Amino acid sequence: MLSGAAAASVAIAHLPPEIAIPHTFEPFLFAPGATVSGQGVDFAGSHLTVNVTSNYGILNFQTFIQAGNGVTSTSDGDISLNNVIVAHWERGPDQNGQTYDGPMIITFGDGATAGTVQAVLRQVGYVNASEDRLRVGMSETFQLQTADGTSSPLYQQTVTISDVPYLFNAQPDATLQYRPGNSLLYFALNIELGVNEDSFADGTKLIVKLPQGTSQEKLSILSWGNAYFTFKNHAILIYGEQVATYTGGTGSNPLIVTFDNQYKAGFPWSAYNVSQLIHSLTYTTTQTQPTLGEVHPITIQLRSANTGLSSNILTVPVQMTGDLNLTGGGKLVTYQRGGPPTIAASNVFTLGSEQYFAGSILTLQLNNGAGRDQFTILAGNGLTVTANQIRYKNVLIANFTGGVGKTPLTITFTAKATKEGVDAVLHQAAFFNDSPAASTAYTRSLSINFTDALGGQGGVAGQWIKVTA
Repeated sequence: MLSGAAAASVAIAHLPPEIAIPHTFEPFLFAPGATVSGQGVDFAGSHLTVNVTSNYGILNFQTFIQAGNGVTSTSDGDISLNNVIVAHWERGPDQNGQTYDGPMIITFGDGATAGTVQAVLRQVGYVNASEDRLRVGMSETFQLQTADGTSSPLYQQTVTISDVPYLFNAQPDATLQYRPGNSLLYFALNIELGVNEDSFADGTKLIVKLPQGTSQEKLSILSWGNAYFTFKNHAILIYGEQVATYTGGTGSNPLIVTFDNQYKAGFPWSAYNVSQLIHSLTYTTTQTQPTLGEVHPITIQLRSANTGLSSNILTVPVQMTGDLNLTGGGKLVTYQRGGPPTIAASNVFTLGSEQYFAGSILTLQLNNGAGRDQFTILAGNGLTVTANQIRYKNVLIANFTGGVGKTPLTITFTAKATKEGVDAVLHQAAFFNDSPAASTAYTRSLSINFTDALGGQGGVAGQWIKVTA
């Protein structure tokens, strides 16, 4: 080393000395704002060690790499940054020599820089999976060591479990759809409450709103089959005893559930029981023709009477779909082997409001089709067919693909489609098999599906096709 040269060093900064994590299964990042720097060091081959402990025990099995900001990881432990593998993580041995709950050790590959280490460090996540109050004294440490043995200081954060109630969606990517004419939608079956409280006191409130609600829309709370709750005259009962009341819920007027007498019948308003109640929330509207794809947001919040703290406001988007359906079906259609295509669904008809036919999708699929069983669309009945394009009364209304073997015939309608045109296409869908050895030993089962442009809940009809010699 040249005289006067600065000693090699590495450092991690912007780690808050204390953090409060939610009591929830929602992933939480330890150090989303951390920075990494180094002087006179090579980060290739460096090791980042993360260790989580408490007076309850070692808790490393709940650490992981949270995808985000260009960082992803595989079940095998490979970590990528912008789709390039830059590191690998595994469990080191714990104090008993076991790796199940050992510290997370992240080893960086060739070409790693301070920026690489920083990007991965910021995505080190944790999932708090216990309600146990004994997890006081919980702490988490970070230490970075380069391949040549240069180490950063050991950084420690004190970790507490927050008393703030936290609502989270166990399936955040699921799309909830409401079909006109449905009696009700249970929109919160995947919503859970995480909180470090044994029981919520009298006066705790669950507040559910339709911020843009109209007089045609209503929120309510109804039993969905669990044995916990019954509902009568705006009272919520457990074993016949009142444990809460609810008011409102029409239009933009919020539905408010107020807890009381939480220990009647030995019943506490625990996080689990509150979650069960949330699962009973329903939405309905008398609007018969909502705009297709329109989203009606519903918000949920809990206000604890124990602590005076409010949870996050969780928004559940409900998407409006069309009312398309099918009627008819159940007919046995006969096809003579080697003959011309035979119409497959002349007794099946569409139903629904005219506005939802534009962009709709019709599929015909054999559940037990042979390789050369096929569907096509025949000209006639006002239709002309050119390649995969279908015109009705000289207007392009659909394109189609597939239709061979078990691959469905998929007909996608254009914005010009009408009920009349869609029925015309359905009634010209025909079955054939161009093999002289087509099997006559079994009856084909045909499923017909019809949905709106969103692919929402639609109609289903069935037919049978018998091939004869």
